[in-house]
Amino acid sequence: MPSRKSSDHTEKSWPRAILHVDMDAFFAAVEQLDHPEYRGKPVIIGGRAEHRGVVSTASYEARKFGVHSAMPTARAKALCPKGIFLPVRMHRYAEVSGIIHEIFTHYTPKVLPLSVDEAFLDITGSQRLFGPPRQLSMKLKQEILDSTGLTASVGVAPCLFVAKVASDLQKPDGLVLVPEEKVLDTLAPLPVGRIWGVGKVMQKHLNKLGIETISQLRSWPLKTLQENFGNTGDHLYNLARGIDDREVTEPDAEKSVSNETTFAEDVTKCAELEKTLLALADKVATRCRAADLAGRVVQIKLRYSDFSTVTRRITLATPVCTGQVLFRHGVKLLREKTEAGSRPVRLIGIGLSNFNAPPATQGDLFNSHAESGKTSADETDRKSEKAERALDRIREKLGDDMIGRGSLLLEPDDE
Repeated sequence: MPSRKSSDHTEKSWPRAILHVDMDAFFAAVEQLDHPEYRGKPVIIGGRAEHRGVVSTASYEARKFGVHSAMPTARAKALCPKGIFLPVRMHRYAEVSGIIHEIFTHYTPKVLPLSVDEAFLDITGSQRLFGPPRQLSMKLKQEILDSTGLTASVGVAPCLFVAKVASDLQKPDGLVLVPEEKVLDTLAPLPVGRIWGVGKVMQKHLNKLGIETISQLRSWPLKTLQENFGNTGDHLYNLARGIDDREVTEPDAEKSVSNETTFAEDVTKCAELEKTLLALADKVATRCRAADLAGRVVQIKLRYSDFSTVTRRITLATPVCTGQVLFRHGVKLLREKTEAGSRPVRLIGIGLSNFNAPPATQGDLFNSHAESGKTSADETDRKSEKAERALDRIREKLGDDMIGRGSLLLEPDDE
């Protein structure tokens, strides 16, 4: 059946139409799809409480208890003791995601995936074939439902930012259209935290300045925003007005793979930063191996408490795809090329790029170190790759949280 929610704008073609498709509580919805006995019950996906896990996704039934993503699993259990707690099954979610992303290509070749459960689609040139935005969006939603049994929320707007905002306005199973003439009115009452790049720390800063809504932000002159936020001031000024000229382009598979995290509180201890960097490096490496990629450029990203951001990179002689090797080079950059430890850090990330085919895991029979009984760095890295690929297979069978590095279970002060 068609979406039960939609906006009421007149059906007509748009000069520019961008869709943001966001699957509803995707991980939890897939589990409820695979296990009918879970339907209508609070399902919570994430790490185990005893391992200081966090919630990845919560079904809408669980959200009624106050459970949300990024919440510690222990807290979720306290709020929803009768919830059904399940480990992440990324291989299954990726399988369903593949079906959904294939559906996207039925409507336009211009698709920009953001993750396994959301993507941007530029349908500007597709309207002659499939009809104007509302008609096309309803067809798309129906095809996803028919093919997977899952619902999606869709936002349609003249630009990426507003489309993403729109998709979140009537979840679940929503369809919200924001034509050009409605952009300013739609954004005006929303909290300033809805703007891309405005995290909790910046939102508090804006609130102290008396800026709580996007409408209030819009009243600030560009020069004043620049004086307060530097280059970020331009970003705030434009998005508050729905100005976003970015195009929907298919991502270059060889561009980069990265992960980053923003801390709830600024971090000054290097040990905590390094522990987080190790976890992120493992995630990046796992994604690279799943995509059969190995890269030669390692890059880290830091954002300090004053919102200034730095990136540091190193180019390796051979491509890598293991978390241990990625972390080794990343932590060297952190220690030698940044002010970590002396300046508070609010965000840290690591990425890999300049991809080639993955390096062979078989050892070099003619390695001189092997002849002398010594172990070369290359041989150690190959062993690391074999070990991590073995972990990939275990996680695929048992869940992402079933096995991991023991060092990630230690408190920073214990390392």
